[in-house]
Amino acid sequence: MNANDYLNSAYKKQEKKQYKEAIEDCTKAIDIDNELAGAYFLRGVVYYFCNMYEFALKDFDKTIELNPLYSLNYSFRGTCYGYLNIYDKALEDFNKAIELEPNSANPYSKRGIHFARLKKYDIAITDFNKAIEIEPNESLYYRWRGACYEMLKDIKKAIKDYNKAIELDPEDNISKDWLKICVENIEKDKVAK
Repeated sequence: MNANDYLNSAYKKQEKKQYKEAIEDCTKAIDIDNELAGAYFLRGVVYYFCNMYEFALKDFDKTIELNPLYSLNYSFRGTCYGYLNIYDKALEDFNKAIELEPNSANPYSKRGIHFARLKKYDIAITDFNKAIEIEPNESLYYRWRGACYEMLKDIKKAIKDYNKAIELDPEDNISKDWLKICVENIEKDKVAK
């Protein structure tokens, strides 16, 4: 098998959540062709899915070295930095991803999640608004914007966004749970008063 054969095999295994095997195939592809950016990228993604952020960072660094114009490299690396509490580098990467692909919703949503985790809800909402403007049928953006509204005590907007997320993806159990908790908290607040 050549490097691309191993890479194609790794993609199929990653889709089946056979992460260990996908990593092995990516490594074999890299052993054959150490400049195959796609193999580093996919292995980084799989490491990311396995919460192995330090390993993922190394692969995203290499991918960026080989292909510095691919915005997803920066989005994923920024997310890894965020999980590792390296917030300044995370923000740099999200900004770079937006610079490279300003008409893609993904980097705006990643940066929005980053700001939400930092409790900068107003800024996060601005990013989710942009993501929704670009890609209005993605439930994830409504869910996260709803969470930001909830944190800002704008409960009507939060409930509206959670419901929109569920409408777009009826299998979105996270939005269902967040909506349920939001409504329960409203009821608790009413009882407390």
